[in-house]
Amino acid sequence: MAFGTGFAALSFYYIGHKVWLLGKENNFITPPELIEFRLPNRSLKLLFLTVMVVFTLPYLALQPIGAGYLLENLTGGQIPDFFGATCLTLVIVIYVFIGGMRSVAFTDVLQGV
Repeated sequence: MAFGTGFAALSFYYIGHKVWLLGKENNFITPPELIEFRLPNRSLKLLFLTVMVVFTLPYLALQPIGAGYLLENLTGGQIPDFFGATCLTLVIVIYVFIGGMRSVAFTDVLQGV
């Protein structure tokens, strides 16, 4: 686990900084825009976008589902996992809607600390 974390940090430092500079220079907002710029192929851009969406949605869904299971276990089954996951999802949506991406970044920083 330590090797993976260290490798990710090095990757962000060496590759991420260059990608950030390239994105800033060309006004890229999404990774598929970078892919299309480096490899001018619209089909590849759409494939990259599709892969990102297909693999990101289950990853995002795991957090409320896990919290729903946790809430069910903490309450001894008084709150069903589906209800807990649904309530948590609503809280997340409201929080992001009110606070925007800045609130998400702030939450990430607090969790990291």
